[in-house]
Amino acid sequence: MTATRRVVRDGDRAVLVGTVVRTSVRPSTGVGVADDTGPGPVLPELDYPPISVVVPILGPAGHAQTWEELIGRRLRVRGTWTSEGIVCDPTTGDVAPLALQPEAEPVRVAGRELRTPGHATARAIEGPLFESGDLIWRVPFSRDGEPVVLVAAHDKAAVEDRLRQLHGDALHVVQSPWTREEYLRADRFGERAEAQGLLISVEQGLDLDDGVVRYVVRLTALTDQLAAEYDALPAGLARLETLVAPDAPGLSDGPG
Repeated sequence: MTATRRVVRDGDRAVLVGTVVRTSVRPSTGVGVADDTGPGPVLPELDYPPISVVVPILGPAGHAQTWEELIGRRLRVRGTWTSEGIVCDPTTGDVAPLALQPEAEPVRVAGRELRTPGHATARAIEGPLFESGDLIWRVPFSRDGEPVVLVAAHDKAAVEDRLRQLHGDALHVVQSPWTREEYLRADRFGERAEAQGLLISVEQGLDLDDGVVRYVVRLTALTDQLAAEYDALPAGLARLETLVAPDAPGLSDGPG
C-alpha cells in the first residue's frame, strides 16, 4: 500500500486517537487531542501550545463545555479535516488506555553489566568507526545467558576486523541492506516533516532479530508531498505512523 492512501486533505473525513487536553490554540473549543503513544506522559492539566503532538478541536461554541468534561479521557475522534489541521464537528468514542511499558533493565551477564561505549578502550576503537559511518549501531545484550554484541555496519569487513579485538566471540556484525545515502534520505524526510510542523517523533533503532537499523517516523498528518517522498524511500527502511488518518476502512483504526 502506498503512503498516498493515508493522506488527509482539506475537507476529508478524518479520525485520530489520543488523550483530550487543554490547548491555547485559537480558533478551537479550547481543547485538543494529544498524541499519547510516545515515551513521555500526556498531562491533561497543562495548557498545550500550538505543537505537532496536539490536534485542536474546532466545533460549535455550544460544545465547549462538553469538551471540557472530556479532558483527560482517551478517545477516538472523527470529523472533518481542514487546511488548518483541525478536526471539526467531531464525534467521539472511548478507547482503552495504552498498556504501560516496563522500564528497561541494565543488561547483565553472570551478574555483571556488559561493556558499554563509555569505556575508554571502546571509545578509542569504536569512535573512529562511528565517525566514518562504517559503524551504524551497536547493542550489547544477553542471549541464553551468553553475552552478544550486535553491530549494524555499512562496511562489515572493516568493522568486524576492528571490533573483534574488543568483543571477541560475542561480536555479531550485520551488513546493512541500505547505503549511507539512503539513511540520509530518511533523515531528510524527517527534517522536511519537521519544517512543515508535522513531525511528532523520529526513532531509530536496531532490530535484535535481524541486526538491521530502521526508522519509525510519526507525523501529525500526511500531506501529498510527504507521501511521495516517503514512497521514494527503500522499502522497509522506515515505518510511517500518523496521528490523523483518513476515516476509511482499513485506514482509520488508529493506534490503541
